[in-house]
Amino acid sequence: MDVLIVDDERTFAELLAERLRLRGYAVRVAGTAEAALEQMEDAPSDVALLDVGLPGMDGLSLLERIRGLWPGTACCMLTGASQVDAAARALRHGAFDWLAKPVSLACVEDVLARAQARQREAREQELLAEAARMRSLDRLTEGIAHEVNNPVNIMVQAAGEIEDLMMEMPKDAGSVRDEILEAVDVIKRQSRRVRELTRTLLVLGRGLDAERRGVDLRKAAEEVLGVFSARMQDSGVTAKVSADPGMPSFLGSQTEIRQIFIHLVENALDAMPDGGNIEIACRVRPASGPAEEALFGLQNLTAETDGQAPCQLVEIKVRDTGHGVARQIEDDLFQPFFTTREVGAGKGLGLAVCKSLVEKRGGTIRLESSRPGGTEFGILLPFEAA
Repeated sequence: MDVLIVDDERTFAELLAERLRLRGYAVRVAGTAEAALEQMEDAPSDVALLDVGLPGMDGLSLLERIRGLWPGTACCMLTGASQVDAAARALRHGAFDWLAKPVSLACVEDVLARAQARQREAREQELLAEAARMRSLDRLTEGIAHEVNNPVNIMVQAAGEIEDLMMEMPKDAGSVRDEILEAVDVIKRQSRRVRELTRTLLVLGRGLDAERRGVDLRKAAEEVLGVFSARMQDSGVTAKVSADPGMPSFLGSQTEIRQIFIHLVENALDAMPDGGNIEIACRVRPASGPAEEALFGLQNLTAETDGQAPCQLVEIKVRDTGHGVARQIEDDLFQPFFTTREVGAGKGLGLAVCKSLVEKRGGTIRLESSRPGGTEFGILLPFEAA
């Protein structure tokens, strides 16, 4: 758990931070609200302990800023004996709890434990809501496949028949024949676009490949980069795959992994029209602790207790040096049909497909970081040896 202590009493803050570090917490310290916001910009904390009486921007104003920008951060106010009214106002404005100085380490740890429990519950509710949404999407896409594809197939067949009839007409029939053939070609091309869209929606609902086979991540990444080699050469983009040559295969779908790489690499290329670098980094690593155990439903993370090897995760990073993702759209990136491209240039389903494919395999995908000159997407999947 990452904790940010914001207090202008430097001695108090550093001492509390050191005691928490000894108990395994990652702790940062800021003496002002402005310094705290800069640290949160770099990496939001799980919990922020905020002194009410900060110089400049006070603790209550900082609370409102943090709640607005990083709603997932639990905020606890630190107050003096005469600041109880301020603590009450903070609770009304979204503070998780408050502690009166001088605080005991036991009270701080109790607050941190309750904040972690609340965040875990919120995550579980989010996952349940997402699962319900995906079940609804499954039913929707099945209906689309039937109700849209059938008439589209009939349209394509009818267009083909018209084309056959027109081809039998004499070539000297004039411009009318050519105009009809051109219209038929438009019908066929647009029908193919509709079928491609319905296939993509079916991937959102059902995935591409229900089977579980051995996946070679390095091979999948190199194949996808090969697909885009001409475009990368034209744009001045270089790419590399970073992976241990001896990295083991794992049970999954090579087809789905390739599809994920295709969408992420294509997005990276869109962000680098004037050149840059792409890196796909892959590794298998031990799960890091209880948080990942809960997230992936893994067991046996503490190998010391039973003599067995700890559970493993597949970690994939896709990095580019493009223009980055605007902060105001980060929350919408994985939503179906959300796109920043010009109308007609994309369907806005690429990242939604990635998210669906990853989560159907029990994993997670997220935007790890983004700024002009550097964007990184991270994927974690449960590892099961092939």
